Amino acid sequence: KIYDIKRRSKNVPLAICIGNVSEVGRYGDTSALPKGLLEDILPGMVTVLLYPVEGEQLCKEVNQGYPTIGIRVPGSPFICRVADALG
Repeated sequence: KIYDIKRRSKNVPLAICIGNVSEVGRYGDTSALPKGLLEDILPGMVTVLLYPVEGEQLCKEVNQGYPTIGIRVPGSPFICRVADALG
């Protein structure tokens, strides 16, 4: 249904939304990133593409078989609070 709402092809992966920069490493492997990079570019209008952390189970419809996942930390405090509340 989200693909219909966004008028997006089902072949295009979705990004996940999280509420805090410190949580990026929970979902994506940040080991190759320079220290402080995420804090410099997030929150905001950036989607970070990372390989998923081994063992972290995301809904298969999120990345549609792509090897990477998109992770966003929005610039809106309200949306960040919603993401935190929904986990």
